[in-house]
Amino acid sequence: MTYSNRNPRVGQVKRASHQNRCSIPPADGRPPVELPMATRNNLVQMGCEAAERYLGEGGQGLPLFLAGIRQNTPPRYWDDVEAGFMGRLQQRLDSEQLTDDELKQALAVGSSVTKDLHESASRLIQLALDGELVATTYAGADHLGQLSKLIGRITCVGPAGSGAREVWR
Repeated sequence: MTYSNRNPRVGQVKRASHQNRCSIPPADGRPPVELPMATRNNLVQMGCEAAERYLGEGGQGLPLFLAGIRQNTPPRYWDDVEAGFMGRLQQRLDSEQLTDDELKQALAVGSSVTKDLHESASRLIQLALDGELVATTYAGADHLGQLSKLIGRITCVGPAGSGAREVWR
């Protein structure tokens, strides 16, 4: 916004271009977040840093953490601090979203034991589909059908094994 202000002492007109551009820097593989509702970038950055502390520590619940921020921030600054905090959390949440390709490549849920169980059940169903395993009762055929549906619903994102990060869906 541009404004004019006449200086009464010297009769000069002062012109200033004042446009607040508050944003959060890129993080977690996500682009910067523009915050048009915020007015003080230094306070937005304080909120962003608080979110980094929260995400890094992870020991304190979110409501308690936010209460601590509110206690240490004057109320008139809370909107900008909150915008930075929430914007940074949104970046993290967006980075955790899975693409359709990742979901299609998903294999099993849980630990490496779950992965092994999924593979074993998949082989069992494949044997039944190939005719090498034949259910001899209606109950057996019904259980094979249920197992086949269950296998199709089990997914895992990320490799199973030591040190691997697993995401439950």
